[in-house]
Amino acid sequence: MHARPCVPSPCSKGFAFGGRAGAAAAASGGSGGGQGDDTRRGSAAPVAEPRAGVHPTRDGGTPGPSSPPPPRDSPQQRRAAARAAPGAHRPPATVSADKKRRRAEPAPVSAAAAADGIDPGGPGLLEKLGDGRQPLRLVVVGHNPSEASWRAGHFYAHPANRMWPILIKTGLAPPGSTGAHDDDRCAAEAGVGFTDLGTGHPGTDSSRFSSTVLGAWRQGFYERLAAHARRTCASIGCSCGSCGAPAVVAFSGKRQFAELFSGTGVTKTAVAARARAIAYGRQDDRPPAWPLPASTEVWVCPSTSGAAPMTTEAREGPYRALAQRVQQIPWPRQAQLACGGRSTRNTSS
Repeated sequence: MHARPCVPSPCSKGFAFGGRAGAAAAASGGSGGGQGDDTRRGSAAPVAEPRAGVHPTRDGGTPGPSSPPPPRDSPQQRRAAARAAPGAHRPPATVSADKKRRRAEPAPVSAAAAADGIDPGGPGLLEKLGDGRQPLRLVVVGHNPSEASWRAGHFYAHPANRMWPILIKTGLAPPGSTGAHDDDRCAAEAGVGFTDLGTGHPGTDSSRFSSTVLGAWRQGFYERLAAHARRTCASIGCSCGSCGAPAVVAFSGKRQFAELFSGTGVTKTAVAARARAIAYGRQDDRPPAWPLPASTEVWVCPSTSGAAPMTTEAREGPYRALAQRVQQIPWPRQAQLACGGRSTRNTSS
């Protein structure tokens, strides 16, 4: 008489064993290590899920209560922990402190910065118009000092700016000039001075200065030009305020000249349209309230910034024409006192 095979009850964790091997596996509490008749036919035995709080042993022994394994950190959490570890490499910030400083609103011009040729004692760049003892042949007017010029204390000091190669090539700079540091020699040796519409307001990206900001600069710019002319007039004995004015004022870019014509509320589009309409060379029009006499010629030349796309010939051509005109004026300049020492106009304003 054959023995009846043992059939596991429904409470035996769902294991289906057959024959003696299955009974032995069930008795030992193993995790499916033995295979019964169903496995021999090619069907896998179902795997039992452990009860809560019970962790099967590795060697198949009797399971006992155990704490569940701690959850694994996500890849994002592991990367964050690695970055926070002491000595770990930290990528640079998206916005550097230098960029944040460039985005800040420029500081107003101080009283010291409004004076000609007086260094306030810190880094910066003020006008370089000579000692005022004799009238200049040329004053070059820029937009505002770049950060490189502000740090160096010299005009057009950025290595990508083309001003100094042009000044040297055209003969506007004194003989032997090699770069921006020679702006200290230009007034005395060549009668060439430098200033900016936005003196005292450093910033390499000129586009961040709105028309409203440039409009606020205009009055200070006019006052500095007029003050320079008055000092020179007093030095040569002129009483009309005209004889000591510079012979030529040249803007190194259209925008700073076009902005002088702008009134309150003028849009950026209107200023750009006026700038496009300006032809390089000598100008016939004068901005409202222009502080210098009609005898002072006004020229507009291209921007020498490396960011301004332009061919070499298109950039240098107007400066060659300017140099030819300036070189017709002898230096030292012998100013003729047209007023004869008598005041012919009101200079109290």
